[in-house]
Amino acid sequence: MINIFKQARLDKKLLISDVVEKLCYPSDVIEELEKDKIDFLPKPYNYYFAKYYAQYLKLDNIPDLLKKYR
Repeated sequence: MINIFKQARLDKKLLISDVVEKLCYPSDVIEELEKDKIDFLPKPYNYYFAKYYAQYLKLDNIPDLLKKYR
């Protein structure tokens, strides 16, 4: 099963470099989110990275998606 972040990015035909440029995130953060990693950064940083990435991708049901990062 493909990660929701990765699927949305691919559906929008975005490269990781496009996301990095727009959000000013390190590429390894995007890659970890797309691997469903939760503990790649201390809380609350992982939560906010996931939140802004989800908003950028215009994902549905963002509050439910973010529950695992709290």
